[in-house]
Amino acid sequence: MRSLITAGAGIVIYQCWRLWLDNHYFSELTQENNRQAGIILTSIWQKQKLQDFTLEQRYQGALKQLKYSLISCALLWLIWIITLLFK
Repeated sequence: MRSLITAGAGIVIYQCWRLWLDNHYFSELTQENNRQAGIILTSIWQKQKLQDFTLEQRYQGALKQLKYSLISCALLWLIWIITLLFK
């Protein structure tokens, strides 16, 4: 059970880091430099599809990441509470 909680914590930390990156990313991103940002993201993450996203698609992806992060965190808390209650 400890391994499951540790792995879940690692996943949640990674997702929070991604949200932190998105926060800083969107504070600098505008419609004018969206194409240049796509080229940079393609070279960082090695995913060609990142180059062609519109600004709205990038916002939708960040919201999707937020939803996954919240669900992962809630599941981690649930597993942790169940572990504490039924130990």
